[in-house]
Amino acid sequence: MTGGEQCEGGESPVVAILFQDRNEAEGICTGTLISLTTVLTAGHCLDDAVAAIVFTQRDVLAQGGEVAVHPNWLLNPVPGNPFDIAMLRISTPKSIGPVPILFSDDIAVGEGITVFGYGLDENQAEFIQRIRNGEAPLKAGDMTINAIGAGLFTAAFDATESAICQGDSGGPSFKLAMEFQA
Repeated sequence: MTGGEQCEGGESPVVAILFQDRNEAEGICTGTLISLTTVLTAGHCLDDAVAAIVFTQRDVLAQGGEVAVHPNWLLNPVPGNPFDIAMLRISTPKSIGPVPILFSDDIAVGEGITVFGYGLDENQAEFIQRIRNGEAPLKAGDMTINAIGAGLFTAAFDATESAICQGDSGGPSFKLAMEFQA
C-alpha cells in the first residue's frame, strides 16, 4: 500500500501470501486468518497457484495446503466479479486470533473502512524487502464508501493519499468501530 500507516506491534491475523503458479511465476497477495487454519483471500490470487507460503509481519507462518476458489470466480474470472474469493488451509494451526466475519451488518455510503495490505509501498519496496530493512511490512489506510453495488463496493482514500497497490489484493477491509449508546 502506498501512503497509509505502517502497522507496528505484534502479530496480526492479516497475513501475506507468497504463491507460485503453474508457470513458476511468483506473486504476493494479502489474506486474513478467519480460523486457526484458514486464510481468506482473493480468488485471483490462488486460482492458478501450485504452492503458497503464508507470512506474518515477523516470520513464516506456515506452508499453504488445500485451496478452495469460489466456483463462480473460476467460471468468470474478470475484474469486478463479486465471487473473487478463495480460502487457503495452512498446514499448522496458529494461535493468532482469527478475524470473525460479520454478515449481519450492512455498509452504507459515507461510512469509513480501514484496508490492510502487504503490497508494494510508495518506494516500490516489496514486503520481504521492508522486513529486511527493519520496517513493519503491513500497512493500513482509511477509506470512505462512495458506492455500493451487487456484491461490490467502491471507496475513496482519505486525505492521507494512500492507495491500494500490487500485493494488496485479497486484504481485508474493516468497518470502523461504532459507538454504542448505553
